[in-house]
Amino acid sequence: MKALNLTQILEITEGTANREADITIKEVSALIDGSINSISFLGNKRYISQIKDSQAAIILVDKEFDTQGFDKLFISCEDPSASFTKVANYFAPPTIEYQAGIDPAANIAENAQIGEDVYIGPGAIIMDGATIGNNAVICANAYVGHQAEIGAYSILYPNSTVRERCIIGQRVILHSSCVIGTDGFGFIPGKDGHKKIPQIGIVQLHDDVEVGSCTTIDRARFGKTIVGEGTKLDNIIQIGHNVIIGKHCFIVSLVAIAGSVQIGNFVTIAGQAGISGHLQIGDGCTIMGKAGVTRDLNPGEVVMGMPATSRREFIADRAQLRKISKLEKRLKALEEKLK
Repeated sequence: MKALNLTQILEITEGTANREADITIKEVSALIDGSINSISFLGNKRYISQIKDSQAAIILVDKEFDTQGFDKLFISCEDPSASFTKVANYFAPPTIEYQAGIDPAANIAENAQIGEDVYIGPGAIIMDGATIGNNAVICANAYVGHQAEIGAYSILYPNSTVRERCIIGQRVILHSSCVIGTDGFGFIPGKDGHKKIPQIGIVQLHDDVEVGSCTTIDRARFGKTIVGEGTKLDNIIQIGHNVIIGKHCFIVSLVAIAGSVQIGNFVTIAGQAGISGHLQIGDGCTIMGKAGVTRDLNPGEVVMGMPATSRREFIADRAQLRKISKLEKRLKALEEKLK
């Protein structure tokens, strides 16, 4: 069994202990689940109350955290969460390694191009003209469509789908049941119903993109739907046709982005937010959870609410609403006196 002493943990975390101790750590844990052999961390001040009752032998905290008043062994570090991750990686089970080879149950078109040291699992389907880069991993039942391109070292987990002609960069991770290249939602309404608009474009994911389970990215009506380098997409996200997302964005689950939206670099979009079509979101913006964006956002804006407005305006408006409620009570009291 793996184990670390205090000196080793201090080296890994580059932190400072509040006292000496002869202690051995054998596992990582949440504060509330701690044991005499575990190390935990305080990543959010809302969990301070759990420190007192935690059985964790060591707790990682921010350097600004006041450890006085607690009979605990603390290690102060720059970023408790990042330091905890380093320790957790030490105790993590071995990474699953896919040995290069093609399972006999895989279905690969004769004119598909398969690179070197590729793994293709049982039930995987590689269609005509598809290209699989070196060291790529195509897990069981994954689908790569006609003339699609999968970059080197990319991973398609079971049941993920890359539709025809879409381009996947290097080191891209596609989690189970995500779909890249669905038809854009385009129809022409008429007296006889809705006539489908052909969606003849593609989706392109640049290097180091990660796409969560059940996320769908629509192909462009023409041209490309693009997700920029290093962007991370959570589970259950809908990205419409012709959307362009910049580099290193962070988009949380249940977000919906309508067609032709352009999003800059390093944008954060929190859960359940929605963005109306054809808008431009500047670099470094933050869109809070459940926000409904109906206008262009300048670089660096932080917005919330529906329709989304600046954080300052939203808080001010909420304060005014509370005042209105109090005024209503006072008005009713005055009306009673005047009766």
